[in-house]
Amino acid sequence: MKKEYVIWGKAPNSSEETLLVSERAGLKTIEAANRALASLESKHGCKDCRVQVIDFSEPSPWNAKKLLNI
Repeated sequence: MKKEYVIWGKAPNSSEETLLVSERAGLKTIEAANRALASLESKHGCKDCRVQVIDFSEPSPWNAKKLLNI
């Protein structure tokens, strides 16, 4: 079961949500992602942070072939 964890939120002095931590950070567990989220909010001043779990073991609900515009 392959999962990736990314963190979205608002950087300091920003009103727009953006990707703060990508899969390249290597967060292996939800616990590690939650620790990173807490650090972003408490030490770095980010706001409205959330963890997105991307689960590659579940089939995708959308059909990529329907998205192609040929």
